[in-house]
Amino acid sequence: MKTALALRPTALIVLTLALLVLTLDSCAPYADFNLPVLPQPAAMRFEWMPREEPVLRPGAPGDWDSHDALNPSVVHRENLYFNLYSGFDGKTWHTGLATSEDGLAWRKQGRVLSPDPTTWEGDYIAANGSAMFAQGEFFYWYQTGVRDRPSIALARSADARTWSKERAAVIASVVPTATASYMEAARKLCGTDPLEVSSRIPSGVDIQYRDPQSTGADRIANAAAALRLYGAPVIIVDFGTATTFDVIVKDRRYIGGVIAPGVVTGAEHLIRRAARLSAFELKPPEHVVGRSTEESLQSGVYYGAVGQVDAIVRRIAAEERIRPMVIATGGLPQNTAIRQGGELSCSAADGPWSVAMCLAAQESVESGRPVAISAST
Repeated sequence: MKTALALRPTALIVLTLALLVLTLDSCAPYADFNLPVLPQPAAMRFEWMPREEPVLRPGAPGDWDSHDALNPSVVHRENLYFNLYSGFDGKTWHTGLATSEDGLAWRKQGRVLSPDPTTWEGDYIAANGSAMFAQGEFFYWYQTGVRDRPSIALARSADARTWSKERAAVIASVVPTATASYMEAARKLCGTDPLEVSSRIPSGVDIQYRDPQSTGADRIANAAAALRLYGAPVIIVDFGTATTFDVIVKDRRYIGGVIAPGVVTGAEHLIRRAARLSAFELKPPEHVVGRSTEESLQSGVYYGAVGQVDAIVRRIAAEERIRPMVIATGGLPQNTAIRQGGELSCSAADGPWSVAMCLAAQESVESGRPVAISAST
């Protein structure tokens, strides 16, 4: 027999919950937001009694909470209990509201919060939250973001029915002429000033370039993410207009790196400068020795990139006397490869470049440390 726990008040019950400081691992810290000052709670006394039936059930087939109704966060306000609970429709987790005068008989008020697929929240979840009431409004910290790397977001409401999501943004621009436009667009979209990545912000990376301010924002963002996800020592190979190698060693020290012409940049320049060469499809050749001009170009660009990564990673590892994790990111790698059972697993399901980078890293890094080839555009 299923048993549910129900609350029977025997005194004035204050259910304002003091929340621990949550790590807001989304776009950026909410720079303009301060936690409200909580009133001192009165004495609380609870008596619990078992009930034979649940007090809140999933919805009917087709409803937004048809699959699950769980993870309640209850706030007591003006003789009414507000229950923000998580509901699942088979694809997406939402937050719904139910109200009750006694904590036993609940009246569903419907779905009140869903993920916004046009933002970093994605389309999987906006639920599993914790709520409180202070300074005349409800605060609700909830789980959202991509499925395998969820983050915490904040929403506020005057009535627990209509919610306003706190927005923030981070911009890492290496195009100075476009930065102002990006900043203004983010300001209008998020309703707050975005955080611009530079050597002047506390990124958690100890930048040891001779001139730290000359370090590109994209390289700082790469370094911060790599340290968070994989630790040090690590070499990040970023394939874009340029191919960059960033080196982070122990104590989170960013010691510098390598900047080389990008794979596509080099190929395009070659086509422009050589009169008898024409555009070709960028894909791995079947043979190293090309049987046509197009195959020869494909082989040169493809294996040239592999050789470049292999040689530079080897030399960095030898010079710094490290056994680093190697991460490939940027516009060309389209897949993820990780070491499984001592062997490096490579796949070309989404793009051949991941295999090339994977093989280069496998040859360049001694066994005993995992190697990650991580897709990120």
